[in-house]
Amino acid sequence: MATTIYDWPEDLLPGSYQFYPVFQTTDRAEATNGFSRSLGYVAASWRLKLENIPQYTSDQVRKLRKIVGYMGGDTQLVRIRLPDLYGAGGRLTQEKYDIDQRRKQYPKGEPFSDGTFFDDGYGFAIESDYTQFLEQDSGLNDQRLYVSGLTLPEGVYVSIDDFMYTVVDTSTPGQIDIRPPLRKAATAGTAIESEPVFIGYCITSNPGAYSLNSAGNGRVTLEFQEDLRRLRE
Repeated sequence: MATTIYDWPEDLLPGSYQFYPVFQTTDRAEATNGFSRSLGYVAASWRLKLENIPQYTSDQVRKLRKIVGYMGGDTQLVRIRLPDLYGAGGRLTQEKYDIDQRRKQYPKGEPFSDGTFFDDGYGFAIESDYTQFLEQDSGLNDQRLYVSGLTLPEGVYVSIDDFMYTVVDTSTPGQIDIRPPLRKAATAGTAIESEPVFIGYCITSNPGAYSLNSAGNGRVTLEFQEDLRRLRE
């Protein structure tokens, strides 16, 4: 069965969430000089826990049942817009969602009104308040990216080609440092999304099991692990 990516319903926002890197490290290896090291961020993957997902209306209950059915345990992937109040642009709004949909519709930029593009095949950049683009090609495992556009704040999450990163340094104009290192090579013009998305599979045991009170209300918690198998596709 082919793996499919399903979008998390935007109106099933959790009451709280946990988001952190899981370091896939082995025991620290000690060299003859007494120093030791672990694999660190190179082998890290993200984990997202959505806590207290509201189940107060029939629409919310049915949407959760639907996405749980699509997930098939951990066999299918879910794309979740990170509900981060401290992101570059704050929490997701309808306007930001519409911009994201336009970017998906026109990955090379919006065309002219007659549907044509510039001679190089690209259209007009679709920008938000903090949109940045790669100024030059970046290779696998690069940690320093050369960019154009407005400066992102340090300490925010971004996504590039649907993989998530933390911006750790923007002190030098025209460049940003990210962690973990770039998961896959990216070409000049690739957008650095300030409204990041997380793509992963559910790791909650029995994700379809939840209880509703006598009034038919309840809350559910689900946990997801970032999917890195996409790097082999």
